Amino acid sequence: MREAVLGVVMVLAVIAVALTSYIIGQISAAPSATETVQETIHEVKTVTVHVGADNYSVSLENLSNIEFRWVGYGYLVEPPEAVSLILGYEYAGPKRYITIPTVTPTVPLVATMAAEVSSVPQAPSGKGLPYSTTNVQVLGIDEPDIVENNGTHLFVASGSSLRVYKAWPPEELQLVGQVDVKRIVEEWVGKEEVVVRGKTGEQVIAEVEHNVYVKGVLSRSDGGVVALASDYVRPSVLPPRTIVIGLDKDLNVEGMLVLSGAFYDARLFNETMVVVTEQYSGPPIVVLYKEPQEPVVSITDEAVLVSVEQAATTVYAIDVSSWTESSLTLVGVRPRALYVSATGNIYVAVPSTEKLRESIGENITINTLRRELPAILPRVEGWNTTILKLRIKDGRIVVDAKATLPGTVRKQWQLDEYEGVLRVVVTSFTKEGLSVDVYTLNTTDLSMIGELRGVALRENIHAVRFLGPILYLVTFRQIDPLFTIDLSDPANPKVLGFLEAPGFDEYIHPITNDALLGVGTEEGSVRITLYHLEDGVKPVPVSRLYVSKVLGTTHSWTPVLNPETGHRAFVYYPEKSLVLLPVNGYAAGVRSSGVLVVHVDTEAGKLEAKGFVEHLNAQRTAYIGDYGYSIAPSMMPEVKAFSLETLETIAVTPKLEETTVKAIVENPEEYTGRLVRVTGVFMGWKAGEDLGAPPVTKSDWVLESKGYQVYVAATGAPMPGDPVRDAGRLVVEVTGYVRLTSDDRPYIEPISVKVIGKYG
Repeated sequence: MREAVLGVVMVLAVIAVALTSYIIGQISAAPSATETVQETIHEVKTVTVHVGADNYSVSLENLSNIEFRWVGYGYLVEPPEAVSLILGYEYAGPKRYITIPTVTPTVPLVATMAAEVSSVPQAPSGKGLPYSTTNVQVLGIDEPDIVENNGTHLFVASGSSLRVYKAWPPEELQLVGQVDVKRIVEEWVGKEEVVVRGKTGEQVIAEVEHNVYVKGVLSRSDGGVVALASDYVRPSVLPPRTIVIGLDKDLNVEGMLVLSGAFYDARLFNETMVVVTEQYSGPPIVVLYKEPQEPVVSITDEAVLVSVEQAATTVYAIDVSSWTESSLTLVGVRPRALYVSATGNIYVAVPSTEKLRESIGENITINTLRRELPAILPRVEGWNTTILKLRIKDGRIVVDAKATLPGTVRKQWQLDEYEGVLRVVVTSFTKEGLSVDVYTLNTTDLSMIGELRGVALRENIHAVRFLGPILYLVTFRQIDPLFTIDLSDPANPKVLGFLEAPGFDEYIHPITNDALLGVGTEEGSVRITLYHLEDGVKPVPVSRLYVSKVLGTTHSWTPVLNPETGHRAFVYYPEKSLVLLPVNGYAAGVRSSGVLVVHVDTEAGKLEAKGFVEHLNAQRTAYIGDYGYSIAPSMMPEVKAFSLETLETIAVTPKLEETTVKAIVENPEEYTGRLVRVTGVFMGWKAGEDLGAPPVTKSDWVLESKGYQVYVAATGAPMPGDPVRDAGRLVVEVTGYVRLTSDDRPYIEPISVKVIGKYG
């Protein structure tokens, strides 16, 4: 039976690849080599996705003569009524087009249900102590991260769960609560199926499976948190969804939204949360229109955006006090950056489609596309960026202004608002090669104020930091120029000077009015640099620390080097002048992993490594009072508390529990959420009749001991052997968390799987 089901999934995967298209509601089958496009359009075979109790379906006749028209930039408001016409183009093999009717519902639904978690008692003894929060770009605008610290508890995004640790006092460090987001999603959605509908009726070919990953968590002013997750569903022809769950201080679910698209980023200010999702698959042209019943499509200027990417960016504004939302979808583009200013202005950077419009023209038919697209596509470049200024008006998101710049924005730090001016750093393409440019725009209408082109040529952008009227900008090709740019006169930006050194900084952090810290890399080693600001403006390096030298390794890395979210891994403790940096060091056959604690002496102009706290795969750090915390999501142990004075380990959690398959099977509720180690025989896919269907993926495998069986999810750790050839032959040791399915069957979410012998 498993082989038959896997065969169906393989067929679906082949269909998805052949279509090279993103599916939101239903898809038509791809034409075979002997079919013509016309025949395929007349004989539409549809896969319909049943979402809960709703069945979205569209019937379209021959569409080969439909025309469409370009009108302005275009954006779609309230996408649930929209219908897409997708023209798939294959780059390899026979060139052919197919017509795919789809429905693009945005399904923000509110659910109120109790989470299967322990209550989280508050610990007032930690109140009043200094504690770390997520390092953000704009003061007062919170950003999601995989770890959140509220001064008494740590909230850790780990796989499909949000785990809560009592962190204060550090001696009592322990896991006190867990939210199984995957289970909540499954209970809310209910049973979902993929159905083939033909002339003779319908046939269920697969059940929908959910792979949920918690991407981040945000703290709320009332003591609660918001968990943000992506739900990647199988079969893979189905689109991902973003799950937003509001939890009160006792971890009860008080609000839930299910949004279209995979999670991209979010911001929280006051009671408003901005969430951006993205949808993407392949290079087809997308045309979106509101009146699908008309034989000739009439496109308005607020309902269309055509692009070579079949993509969508949706911006949601959510009131976390009432759990109401509004949304706006940008069709045909993926998000490049989200920036929310201290004044509450929302800016979204996306690829521009101006060059594509110029290439195709104002009117074109499908037949013309079929003939001309191979020549058009090579001329279309994705260098330009359109910046949209959004605002919330009467409970809805509206486009307040837009501007297109000749260059690319890749991360949020390239945008900044200051005293009514939006400053933007871009990389453009010129005859001389890459060019780093700076633009200043009026925030009212995004009209151009000034520009500074060619700051650096043939260089890539790395660290960007706006501090008031000054911009610090690091570019890199072979050396690291650190530019100081004066933006006090927005109409006339000018370079004040620059420094050159090997390597580059990826992140710059202000620590005093006349000192900066830079975190970057040089010759394979993480490098920390202390800069003194002469005259409060011009940076001069006064001390450098190389992590590889401290660890005794040849190479090193830190999550801070991630150009998109790395700043959230940076922690600076101003009261103690300490940097807490998660690092990994590598040498021949040796790996060092943990937290490097660095003392910053600005008066002496010196960086000193105070010590290293070992913790495998540490990704984040935190502090409360005199204690530091190292966090390694989904590892063992997950959290470690240590003294910031002596660096001595105070406590670790969760503690590993040796148990048996029998104990888990007979007491599933008792073991749920606990970290266990069990030993048994690897049975591959040989499941007993009473075990039921695989709980996570079709490749989940079976662990057996003394006649008892439990599934081990085929995620988190590799399968120990061939599921057919090695079944019943290998003795394995599994370490992982016990989970429950929606029908209360236990399974293990593995962290590690080791073969420790052969059976018999």
